[in-house]
Amino acid sequence: MNKKYIYMVFVSIFTLTSCSNLRPFVDRQRIIGSETRENLYKGESKDAFPVICYNSYTTTPEEVQNLADNECVKNGTGTKAKLIKREKFKCRLFLPHYILYKCIK
Repeated sequence: MNKKYIYMVFVSIFTLTSCSNLRPFVDRQRIIGSETRENLYKGESKDAFPVICYNSYTTTPEEVQNLADNECVKNGTGTKAKLIKREKFKCRLFLPHYILYKCIK
């Protein structure tokens, strides 16, 4: 392979990953102007069932579990998050993994 080609691929990958946020997040967006809590959010995550999107190369399982636990406590739906389902390639490009939790007391 041509060295110039390899260099261009490396620079492209580096640029894409450096511009993206690789921290895990709760898959939920707030709908501006919503009057009821039932219609307040869109996305997979619900108060008692947090969904976390993450990258397994940049995030440890403990970090994902802590994020889910904190979401349960914040919403008052439980004190601990129990893993229900894990899927790959369901979230964003650089955060492709998806975990569904259930909040328990």
